[in-house]
Amino acid sequence: MMRFDFPNNVRLLTTPRYLIGGASVDGYENFNLATHTGDSLDAVMHNRKLLVQRFNLPSMPKWLSQTHSNICLDANSHDCEGDAIVTRKKVWFVR
Repeated sequence: MMRFDFPNNVRLLTTPRYLIGGASVDGYENFNLATHTGDSLDAVMHNRKLLVQRFNLPSMPKWLSQTHSNICLDANSHDCEGDAIVTRKKVWFVR
């Protein structure tokens, strides 16, 4: 069993590789959210919209191209290459 001691004001979401209604092609699991993998761009965009709807997100997430580095970006930045995003803005999520 894994235990994470996040502060009460921190929320996280992890997605499965398979989700009913998801769409991917060419051997990818059906809920691929990455555009850099060679999967169908239409399928990825479908999955991203499904993510927002299924998990009641208030808006489309900011998507990163993971670089396996120590780069942490501000959420207001236009940069999209790194490994983490932080914000000081209070965000409310609907459950």
